[in-house]
Order: sequence, then C-alpha cells, then structure tokens
Amino acid sequence: MRTLLPLLLIALLGYAGWFYWREYTAERPLREALLLTPAEDVREIEVTRGKYGFRLLPTGEGNGWMVKRGTTELYDQSDRIRRLIRQLTALRTDSVMRRFPESNLVSVRLNDGERIDLHFPTEGTTRARVTATGDVFALNPEGVSGLQNLLRFDTYRGDRLLRLAAETVDSIWAMHHDSLLWRATAAAATRLSPTFIAPATAPYADYFDEIIDREKYHATVTLFAAGQGHRVEVFRDSLWPKPYVLVGEDFPRRYFAIDSLGATREN
Repeated sequence: MRTLLPLLLIALLGYAGWFYWREYTAERPLREALLLTPAEDVREIEVTRGKYGFRLLPTGEGNGWMVKRGTTELYDQSDRIRRLIRQLTALRTDSVMRRFPESNLVSVRLNDGERIDLHFPTEGTTRARVTATGDVFALNPEGVSGLQNLLRFDTYRGDRLLRLAAETVDSIWAMHHDSLLWRATAAAATRLSPTFIAPATAPYADYFDEIIDREKYHATVTLFAAGQGHRVEVFRDSLWPKPYVLVGEDFPRRYFAIDSLGATREN
C-alpha cells in the first residue's frame, strides 16, 4: 500500500500536467497585439452574430461615424464607436489556446480584410480566433471589459427621443396641425412626459424607417419646460404592429412604437 500511494500521486500529477499542456501552452503570457491594423487606419468595422450583422462607417463629415443595419442608420454614436475602435486595436493576447468554441460567436472584420472571431463565456476567459491562420488565443481580461456590449447593435440605438429631463416638464400639448387634440398640465404632464422623452419599454419601430409614410401623420406633441417647447411627432396606422410611432426632434432617425399615447383630453 505504501508503494501504491506514491504511484497514484505521480499518475495524478502526470494527468494534471497533460491536461494543462493540452489547454494552454507552456509559454509565459504573450501580451501581443491581437490585431495588426492600428486605430488610425480603421475605416470600417463589420460585426456579425449568427445571421445578423451591422457595420460601423465614417459619415464623411469630420471625424463622425455612423452605425448601419439594413436601412437603419444611427448618426449620434460616434463616441462609442471610437471607443470600440480603441478597444479592439488595443486587445492583447494572454496565451495560446488549443480549442475554440463553435457556438455564440461574434465575428469582427476590419476594412474588408483582417478578421477575428470572439467568444465571450459566462464564466472564464474570453477567446479569440484569427480567421486567416486559425490561431486561438486567450485574451487579457483587462482589455475585454465592456467590449461585448459595444459589439451589440442595440447598444448604439439609444433610448431617448428628447434631451430633456422629465421632471422639468410643466405642460404637454398634442396638436393635429392647428387643432388641439388634448393637453396635460401639472401632475398629468409629469406622469406622461417619460412616454415622449424616453419610452424605455417601447420597441424600436424599424419597419417605420423602411416605410417612412408621412401620410400617417397623427399629431405633434409638444412638451413645455421653462417656457420652451420640445416636439415629438406621432404617426398612426392601425395595421402596424403597434399603431403609434414616435419620432423626437433631438433624434430624428430614432423611432419607437407604442400601443397608446396614454393621454386624455383636459378641459
């Protein structure tokens, strides 16, 4: 028995060493740049998740960037896009890996050329695969914080129609051309204002961006704060998935769909 125990210990140590060698290289952390393209040379980024993808492109005006998916274009997210570019080009490898998961991948392509696949596990190390060579790396954890969120299209959409604080609204008027549909003041205006400023639970009306049917105009809702008006246009069609579409003056390419305006006429 005394002879058997050392043999079992040696066997266990040998298995542990083999398992570690199979998963990782024996080298020290690499700390090498994952991508060869420098940040200043990035002209386009394409992000793909499964069958769906979107692109990040320069607007052609100054240093502006836009996000494009189908006919939907977002022009007010340049800061986030520049942050993504900095983070991607600063990614560092941590070690060479033997395997790469084949599900829940995010593919990133720069400038019609350099391409990598990324896997963000719920636990453990984020991995990257260089498409051109098939090399797989564990990424330095310090460089991937927040990266997965910046690779989601919805991150760039935003959730507001107006740059306005709801608590500052003292009255709301809904007009159809020159006709008053309803108005709300005091407490009612405070209660209703979030619907027209940041309808958090409302889905994006992508179908409206494709239709752009201005004949469906229903009303102009004006929120007053300190005597200044802030407008939201409302379009209506009972055949749409949700009958009302809201478009705020501060974000004219952002559309939210809602079932009801939640307002009643005040006398």
